[in-house]
Amino acid sequence: MAAVAEPRGQLIPGGGGGADPADAVAAPGGAGSVSAVVVVRELVQRLGRTEVLRGVSFQVDAGEVLAIMGPNGAGKTTLLRVLGTLLPPTRGQVLVCGHDVRGGGPGLRRSIGFLGHHTFLYPQLTGWENLWFWARAFGVPRPEARVREMLEAVGLPLFAHEPVRHYSRGMQQRLALARVLLHDPVLLLLDEPYTGLDPQAAALLDGFIRQWRGRGRTVVMTSHDPGRSLAASDRVLVLRRGRVAWLGPSAGTDAARLEEVCHPRDSASPGAVAVSPGGALSGGRSR
Repeated sequence: MAAVAEPRGQLIPGGGGGADPADAVAAPGGAGSVSAVVVVRELVQRLGRTEVLRGVSFQVDAGEVLAIMGPNGAGKTTLLRVLGTLLPPTRGQVLVCGHDVRGGGPGLRRSIGFLGHHTFLYPQLTGWENLWFWARAFGVPRPEARVREMLEAVGLPLFAHEPVRHYSRGMQQRLALARVLLHDPVLLLLDEPYTGLDPQAAALLDGFIRQWRGRGRTVVMTSHDPGRSLAASDRVLVLRRGRVAWLGPSAGTDAARLEEVCHPRDSASPGAVAVSPGGALSGGRSR
């Protein structure tokens, strides 16, 4: 099957739920730059008795794509859930679009699109009915036109009136992507979005990310694939045991070296990776 280089439809603003990126600024008081959509300072997150995130700090600017990598259990999904207002921070400061996630409320949530492992689609409803439901939930103006636009953008207009339980896994993933983009969010949170995608669906997602970045929107995504992460992002953040192990530019970073940072060998071995935060990880091994 031939790969699709770009989404079939353009993501025309009109969802109505998201704020303008120009308004996505850090809160007064020097918490971050005026272009910062996400500001995280010394975030500690506990789940029960386990400290999953330990003093995590970073920021993401408008129009930037940040890929978060790390081994299983590093805290990647937990971090996205905090950014998406699904988990209140235990300690530290987390601002999204200039608002503290602890008290942002429905207005802040309308500025966020979250694509997790669950599609949040109702299998007994059609594709059209699913998107209509979420459009009404987010207060999207002209919901009928927006639903039609998004079905076209993800290549599903011919299946709009089929129950979702009859969709293939790839079709469900496309519809889930349409769901999170429906209300035109400022911040898009994607939890391992490429997992299980066929080449056509992966190319579709690549095109959406390029469009989103080009419109000044912000994307934070998790991934286990160094090559895909580097190709799709502006910067990469590596988490290990709940801490930031490395944060640097995607450009000039070698995928093999990035993999070693995510899954390091014993530090005493000759092939161990020595990194300094902020710089690219070029090819070759540390000596």
